[in-house]
Amino acid sequence: MKRRMSFLEYLKRNPIMVSFCLSTGIVVSCLVFYSRYFNGPISTDIDDWAGFATFCGFSLSLISIIFIFMTYRSQQELSSILQFESSFFQWLEMHNSIYNECKVDIEKYYDEVVSIFISNSNDLVPVEFEKNLDNGKSRHLMRYYRHLYQLYKYIYLSEVLTSIKKKKKYYDIIQAQMGDKELFVVLYLLLGDKRKTEEKALKGILYYELLDEAHLFKNIYYPKESSNFKEFERLMRNVFVETRDSFYYLTDKTCDISQGEENPYLIK
Repeated sequence: MKRRMSFLEYLKRNPIMVSFCLSTGIVVSCLVFYSRYFNGPISTDIDDWAGFATFCGFSLSLISIIFIFMTYRSQQELSSILQFESSFFQWLEMHNSIYNECKVDIEKYYDEVVSIFISNSNDLVPVEFEKNLDNGKSRHLMRYYRHLYQLYKYIYLSEVLTSIKKKKKYYDIIQAQMGDKELFVVLYLLLGDKRKTEEKALKGILYYELLDEAHLFKNIYYPKESSNFKEFERLMRNVFVETRDSFYYLTDKTCDISQGEENPYLIK
């Protein structure tokens, strides 16, 4: 559903229209005031002009207050964005540092992950990933995995970013730094995470829902020649509903979700 634009947002986005309306209002008010109290030739009485000047001064003061308030809100919003970006890029720098520490593990783990996907030719369901996930080997990646979650949650919960369009800028910055192997390992850890239910109950934000909103996996590559390509595409479209129509490499339309098909990853 499209979010309704607030009055202040409208004022900021349409300054010319606002100025025109205010100018018209001032002119009309002056004419009404003049016709009401003078209703004839221009007065030479200084008291009449004093009253007229008081009225015009009051009108201009009111308009000045409105513009001062708009300027204050604009500066306040800019300050909030700068504070958000400062924290975001600090988080991102820390995340890149963590990635560099476990880069070798990701490279090694990627081969195992691909083997597990391919070996589950027609049985790509959550229980298989949970069963195959080797906690001993993935433990080195869990810090990276948890930090990525916190980074996305920071964007998602930001009060400064009031729309998906604004959030997308920062989502894309993260995605642009992630390679194919990194994406695939994150996907596998996500599918094999047994704590999905607990995370939703405690925090109200499910990890895969964050990544779905960010369209993190829209460019994930899976070879079409694989025997389970269709099953992989079905799984991705079932799990990542918001990204369903945006997958770049998953283009086999025969795998669209049928009406009423149960999503095995959907927590009820």
